[in-house]
Amino acid sequence: MSDEFPGSYFTGIDAAIMYPTEIKPRNVKFTYCANWLENLDFPDDYFDYVYVNFLCFGLTKNCWENKLLPEIIRVLKPGGYIEISPCDLKWYNEGPIAKQWLKTVHKELKARNIEPAISSQIVEILEQTGSFSQVYSDERDHPVGSWGGEIGKTTLGCLKYYFDGLKRVLENSITCDNGKTFEFMRNDLIDEIEEQNMYSKCIRYWAMKI
Repeated sequence: MSDEFPGSYFTGIDAAIMYPTEIKPRNVKFTYCANWLENLDFPDDYFDYVYVNFLCFGLTKNCWENKLLPEIIRVLKPGGYIEISPCDLKWYNEGPIAKQWLKTVHKELKARNIEPAISSQIVEILEQTGSFSQVYSDERDHPVGSWGGEIGKTTLGCLKYYFDGLKRVLENSITCDNGKTFEFMRNDLIDEIEEQNMYSKCIRYWAMKI
């Protein structure tokens, strides 16, 4: 986006220090914010546009309603836009292994009071703030695996990292048949995804602050 809109200035915020410090566009900066749920280090009515992505597996509904959104509303200018891409963990054309994994992940998330399919509640959550105009949405099928070209391959690669990152949480919950290790089970899952032409749905929501 920084290349496509060179007249705009972009600020990235995360709780992990991952953004490159050397090679980056001139109109982009990255801000490390260890406690971003409590406050964002920006003045009121500062941003024209706030984009929220990949937070659905780390936030409870209470955090959405009482911590994240109030801070976003504070730093967003009147007439500015919020956009949210929740990325629910829900698959289509999934096989038996994928169903088992999803069931396990959903169980672990719910044990932490995290809703695995928060997207169905985003419109209600935004509307109940009273700070936004009409909420719009767009839903598209998103391929997972090489059948979907470069997008599908990239998505499958992200899933591999995702499940590797969850190994500590999942390895005692996933049923490992015939003495298979977690790594073997993960590879079986990847093979099945490729065979099934699996896909997910990407939904984005946006609204203007009034």
